[in-house]
Amino acid sequence: MEISKWLPKFKVSAERDTNIGNYFYDNGVIIKIMDKDKWLVLGRKGTGKTALYKYLNDYLKKDNFDNKTIIPFNFSSYPWPVHNLYKETSQNNLNSYKKSWKFLFYTQIFSQLIAKKERNKIKLSSELKLIKSIFKNIYGKPEFAVNDTLKSKLLSIKKISLPGIDLESLDWSLTLGTLEFDDVDVSVDDIKKIRNNVFSLLNYLEKAISKELKDENFIILIDNLDEDWLIENIEQSKLLITNLLSTINEINNNIKGVKIITFLRVDIFEELKFNDKNKFSQDTAVEIKWSKKDLEEMLFSRIIKFAPSEFLNKEKDNVNVLFNYKKVKYNSLPIHYILKQTFFRPRDILVFVNIMSDESQKKRTKTKYFTPEIIYNSENEYSTYLYDEIMDEWSNQKPSISDYLAVIQSIGKPKFKYNEYLITIAQHFAFKEEKMNVSKSKVIEILKFLFSISVVGQVHKGKIIFNVDKPFHQININENFVVNYGLHKRLSI
Repeated sequence: MEISKWLPKFKVSAERDTNIGNYFYDNGVIIKIMDKDKWLVLGRKGTGKTALYKYLNDYLKKDNFDNKTIIPFNFSSYPWPVHNLYKETSQNNLNSYKKSWKFLFYTQIFSQLIAKKERNKIKLSSELKLIKSIFKNIYGKPEFAVNDTLKSKLLSIKKISLPGIDLESLDWSLTLGTLEFDDVDVSVDDIKKIRNNVFSLLNYLEKAISKELKDENFIILIDNLDEDWLIENIEQSKLLITNLLSTINEINNNIKGVKIITFLRVDIFEELKFNDKNKFSQDTAVEIKWSKKDLEEMLFSRIIKFAPSEFLNKEKDNVNVLFNYKKVKYNSLPIHYILKQTFFRPRDILVFVNIMSDESQKKRTKTKYFTPEIIYNSENEYSTYLYDEIMDEWSNQKPSISDYLAVIQSIGKPKFKYNEYLITIAQHFAFKEEKMNVSKSKVIEILKFLFSISVVGQVHKGKIIFNVDKPFHQININENFVVNYGLHKRLSI
């Protein structure tokens, strides 16, 4: 059977892949984050953070995994600016948003706890009955969306009563206009009243949570924290995410029955600044990294779901069943030749396979396998994809990333020396309106960055290495730099 007849086009975005549970491949991360202390999942774009988030949400929830209640927080359209209403100016920057984050978590936990008990026909305690009544008054119903927690009707309640807390004298008849990071359309007095109301309710929830979560196991999953990581908002986003991580760490350490697992781009985490960050990372974080073997098995786990029996009639089948040649250029196995052109991310290899599938359909003589010709003809489109991925991933933190790659294109060789890059980048910026101080130290900084993201590798002891192989390698400006094979076509090398 022709390969294009049975091999599907794989969804590159995990959010849109409705079949991901059928072939999800765990490269060892799940068991690490189910460990009591690990809760921060780091990884580059395309390494599978959202796939893992979706798998834990959709499939562990269905299986009632260890009697845990899964609560997904997807921040894809989260109203980040609303936190400015709750900022505590008396606190330092690393604590100024912690109460608003706590309020978000506690209200969602209580909302889900009430819903769970009522589904299971378990009688609510007097505290939960009161909290349910409060939520109905504020949000219209006991269950409400994450995005509505800090805005919605919370700011228009006339009065609210809590045991030992007098809120009736506070003015709840407040409304919000358009919220921007630098322009919150609410008066200073109104903001104070909003904070008083919310923080008073938070104090009540905080006192009740330990008692009410006895014998409960909640897992909150957080994804898409990079949605507001735009160049105009980066400094504000850094502060909010740092406060968020600090709050999560406090809750995970102190509230029994709750674990918050957070998925975050590693480049964003590296931009954050706070005390004992390295210790924090060692204690709490797991980074998603893929080996050649992992990526081959990930792809094969998908192939076996769709391949006809004629493809899988050997005892030692592997991903090479897709190809009819054992070796291609550079005397490489076909799959290793493809992996050389990636950043060792599932997304990259799936895109290459999809492009090969399209290419196979263009041939007049249909083929049962991917041939070397199909592989080579797929490289142009794939190379453009990889270039665009770099722009999408780095243009906010590194606005000059396109210039860095343009310099490599101007050099025009698969290998180059430090001095070549130094001379070419100086010439490049000499003709640009936006100037750069092209010093030796600056160029070394740029080359270190390009090595860290595997845009370039380096010749070391006679071998070509990239960051995906040797992440702790220190670049040597006396050795040749090597351009990632996947970028050759796009950069006309």
